[in-house]
Amino acid sequence: MMTTEQSLRTPADRAYRPDGEAGAVLVGTTGFDHAAWQGDFYDEQLPPDWRFLHYGNQFRALLLPAAATLEWIGGGLPELVEDSDEDFRFVIEIDEMLADDERLASALDSLGVRLSGIVFRPVKSVFDAAAVRRLSTRHAICVDAAVSAPATDLARTLDVSTVWRPEREPSPRRGPLMVARIGASTLAELRRVIETLGAVQATCRRGVFFDDPRSAPGLARQCRILAEMLGV
Repeated sequence: MMTTEQSLRTPADRAYRPDGEAGAVLVGTTGFDHAAWQGDFYDEQLPPDWRFLHYGNQFRALLLPAAATLEWIGGGLPELVEDSDEDFRFVIEIDEMLADDERLASALDSLGVRLSGIVFRPVKSVFDAAAVRRLSTRHAICVDAAVSAPATDLARTLDVSTVWRPEREPSPRRGPLMVARIGASTLAELRRVIETLGAVQATCRRGVFFDDPRSAPGLARQCRILAEMLGV
């Protein structure tokens, strides 16, 4: 009889392998359409469907939160594909319900090379990981274990990274996709994050995303400049 761990493990001949095109550390924010950004990051006269285009001129990566992912796979936010070029990079957050959604695969395919990977963040403490396992054979995956202890076990089983929150953890777990999520931070802390991710082999896809809408644009700009100065 197959054990739970064996049933979750990705077969070696089908597992996602980094393609060598990971490149520089990605820098962006979690979401791009926040009320706190109106009148500051976004001009009050800017039409809502132009906001992503403006965002893409400022930052070259985006972590799309699960609520926006649901809207997108349902036919909303067409600008994500229409207004992004092939150098822009997306990290798509999903929960266990989105992982099972039959519309997800084609939506992910529509991004092509712009998709850097998927963050799986379960909302329940117990979940069926079969769909996540299937996704991991095609895409780089990182597991957010913040709300579910079994998610940490899943990351170990699939041999992938867990989301790194530098204010709580000294270093990240390595994997095909490594994502740091940050709220508040100092320049010294940002430098530590960038240097830590920069020291990881470039075949791993690495990104830093800022969660707090009030400070995210400013911190992302600082982080992007640091990354450029450090050459990562």
